[in-house]
Amino acid sequence: APGRVYNMIMKYGTEDVEPQFKTRGYEDLVHYKFFNGKIFGTLEPIHDMMRFMKAAARRTETGKRILMLVGPVSSGKSTIAALVKRGLERDDTQKFAIDGCPLNEEPLHAIPLEDRPYWEKTLGVKIEGHVCPHCQQNIDENFTDEKGAVKWDELPVRQIHLSEQKRVGIGTFQPSDPKSQDVTELIGRVNMSKIARYGETDPRAYQFDGELQVANGGMIEYIEILKADIKFHYVLISAAQEQLIKSPGFPQIYVDTLIF
Repeated sequence: APGRVYNMIMKYGTEDVEPQFKTRGYEDLVHYKFFNGKIFGTLEPIHDMMRFMKAAARRTETGKRILMLVGPVSSGKSTIAALVKRGLERDDTQKFAIDGCPLNEEPLHAIPLEDRPYWEKTLGVKIEGHVCPHCQQNIDENFTDEKGAVKWDELPVRQIHLSEQKRVGIGTFQPSDPKSQDVTELIGRVNMSKIARYGETDPRAYQFDGELQVANGGMIEYIEILKADIKFHYVLISAAQEQLIKSPGFPQIYVDTLIF
């Protein structure tokens, strides 16, 4: 996910900054054309952000952290977040998902672990993560023969486009009254109308529509993170460090998202 954001911004190119504007520690400072005419006076913070993205895209320890924008009112924090979200929506990089998956699952996750080294070498990509409970049930019921062999190459795949309004690949979480707000906003909730039919631990009786699940493959804007109740931060620890979230009654679910 950080690599997707980084590549999207770098597509617009960079411009050199005149030497007199470079301060100590910013000898490699450049101006990113993506932000041209939209935000001003934030060359250093944006450069720091891009350093973070570049390192995270290369799977360094930086990628296991949360990217926090801290500053006074009207310093451009929300503006930068909004620009990045709009940029992801307009980006023409193709993205695919397993058809019917509520998490817009990466199709390569269906490849068994023992086959992944071959496909990583063939495709030139790193395959991380595993399928969600919903897709696992779909594979077990519809794409596994009587001998137990998984026909993963027959899984239907569709192309998706990231959209904040349609809740595809871009999530937004804003803390409110901690007494009325709970962690289900981040990790999904049980669908009470389907429990009687399917049972509590059946993926069909669970709504994988939490903001972290919606943001799979893209980013989540976590507004005013320091004002949120601490119980919401426990979920973020494993989401950032291990790219895993735990929904009640299900195994850990892999999510690839930039927490912004």
